[in-house]
Amino acid sequence: MKRILSIIIIFMFVSCASYSEKVEQNKTDLYRSEQIVRDSNISKKDKDFVIETLKNTKKLLNKGVAESVLADRWRDWVFDKWLYISLFALGMVTLLVFKFRSWFSWIPDFSALGAIK
Repeated sequence: MKRILSIIIIFMFVSCASYSEKVEQNKTDLYRSEQIVRDSNISKKDKDFVIETLKNTKKLLNKGVAESVLADRWRDWVFDKWLYISLFALGMVTLLVFKFRSWFSWIPDFSALGAIK
């Protein structure tokens, strides 16, 4: 079980790291695209349209990064708090079930099936 959990955690960190790298690469590509458009020979109207579109794309990218950070905080809270609380409660229930079985093991079984054993 520990091995499976550790593999899942490693994959989560790798996917988060690759996402961050992709975001940084996209930001760099957007800035480079904006410079290429500014230096090109297209009409002023088309140039303004492309530059405005690139600015909106940058805003959306930054908004996505901010939402991703919020999602990461939420995920950390869920795993830090509720996962451990749930595992603790499950362990307590399991312990109680095993304890009750051991308490009732001293009571004789008077049923017909119990005598046939």
